[in-house]
Amino acid sequence: MKNLLEERGRVAQDGGERATLKASTSARALLPRMALLYTRAVSAGQDPRLMPLVTTPHLPVGRAPQVSRRCRVSMLFTLLALMLLAGCSSQKAIVTRDVGPAIDGDNLSINRILVMSAAKDALGTPYQWGGSTPRGYDCSGLTQMAYAKIGVQLPRTSNDQYHTLDEIDVARPGDLLFFGAGSRATHVGIYMGDRQMIHAPGSGRTVTVSSLDVRYWQRHYLGAAAPTQ
Repeated sequence: MKNLLEERGRVAQDGGERATLKASTSARALLPRMALLYTRAVSAGQDPRLMPLVTTPHLPVGRAPQVSRRCRVSMLFTLLALMLLAGCSSQKAIVTRDVGPAIDGDNLSINRILVMSAAKDALGTPYQWGGSTPRGYDCSGLTQMAYAKIGVQLPRTSNDQYHTLDEIDVARPGDLLFFGAGSRATHVGIYMGDRQMIHAPGSGRTVTVSSLDVRYWQRHYLGAAAPTQ
């Protein structure tokens, strides 16, 4: 009798280990399917975090899978990586189109040339919060001054400029570039061509030229606007 009970115990233990291994294997098999669903959600412009729940195959109804700790950790890191990837892929790219040398005027309107010339003349001017005169500019004060040269009155703040002007898909020399987070613009610059912009960067600095290929600008880009033709 004792031997029979021991044998039944070993069989039950072996069966439990096989069930656990099967559940873990099934859970690991879900990872490629989860990755595919995330990719489809991002491609369709949907929020992958709202992806429908995935059922575990090969398990009887009403039985919870016994997933190993190692497998759970692997699934967690996979989900986090996919969510980060989805967030990065939804970031808007800074798309530009240059039409000849930015300041020589090839294929550019006279208004664009005047705006960019005003911005270049302001290079080296100290940053001043709320400033819109040659004594000092902040970012929106600089763009307001430059466009005032052609009779275009822009709103005072970068956020008001962003929400007032119609957005364009491709920035040309003389257009405005907006940066911030969510739907709020906190910075604006003037695109000068060759993937560069002139802007008033912040306290303690001066009006300068910056590359649009800097990661900070790429991560905080909101969109562009063309106040003039």
